[in-house]
Amino acid sequence: QALNVGERSVLLSECTQLSEDLVDARKAVPTPDPAVDGALRSAFDATDAAAKECIQGARIAGEAHLIEEAQRKMKTAREKMDAAESALKAWQ
Repeated sequence: QALNVGERSVLLSECTQLSEDLVDARKAVPTPDPAVDGALRSAFDATDAAAKECIQGARIAGEAHLIEEAQRKMKTAREKMDAAESALKAWQ
């Protein structure tokens, strides 16, 4: 939501937290199941790219294209996280 309305301080805080949380999340790989491992790695990489774009957009005022790119990357990351969740459910 903060991406959609351009709340720079919220964006910077939330996207920095997301980036920091990825450090712990990446500890989940490798996994014994190749499908889950690939899905998680893809989701983590997409989320990392989105978080970095978001942080950059939050730091630079007046660069709407950066926020728009962050929005696109967050959508992709969400789709990849959903795919990883599906792979986890199928594995269990």
